[in-house]
Amino acid sequence: SLLAKSIMHQFRSKEKLLHVGEIKGSNKALSSEFEVTRYPAAIMLCGNTNKQENRLIYEKLEKPVTHDNVFAFVDSFARDPQKCKKLERSFLAKEKIAKAALDGLRKLSESDLLKKKLSELRSISKTLGIDTSAFLEKSTFVQEIVKHFGRHDGQDL
Repeated sequence: SLLAKSIMHQFRSKEKLLHVGEIKGSNKALSSEFEVTRYPAAIMLCGNTNKQENRLIYEKLEKPVTHDNVFAFVDSFARDPQKCKKLERSFLAKEKIAKAALDGLRKLSESDLLKKKLSELRSISKTLGIDTSAFLEKSTFVQEIVKHFGRHDGQDL
C-alpha cells in the first residue's frame, strides 16, 4: 500500500534496515503466521532466531493503522536498537514455557485429550504447529495431535 511504501521510504536512510509488513485480510497464510485478526495490520519483523525452525521474531502494531501510528511504531524500533533483542528474549522465554507445556502433553492419552475443550485442543494444535484451518470436529483435533506424537490410545503421548 502507499502507507507502507511511504513509511519505508522515510526510514530508508536509517543505519539499520527496518522491515515493516502490512497484512490485508485476503492473505490468510500471513494472518495465521502472525496471529492477525484485524485488518489492515502492521508488523515489525526483527529476524529469525532459529533458522532450522524458521521462527520469526516480530511485533504487531496494536493501534489502528494510520500514518502517525505506523510511523511512531517503526520509529520506536529505529530509536531503540535493542528493542529487537528484547523481543527475541521474550519470544525465547515463551518458547521455553511452551516446550515445558509440551512435555506435559506427551503424558496425555487419547482419551484424556477427548475430555478437553475444543479451545484447549486448538491451542495445543497451534503449539504443536498443526494447521487446523480445515478441522471441524473435536475428534479431528485429537487424531492429529495423537498422530503428531505417533502414539495410540493407552500410551502416553
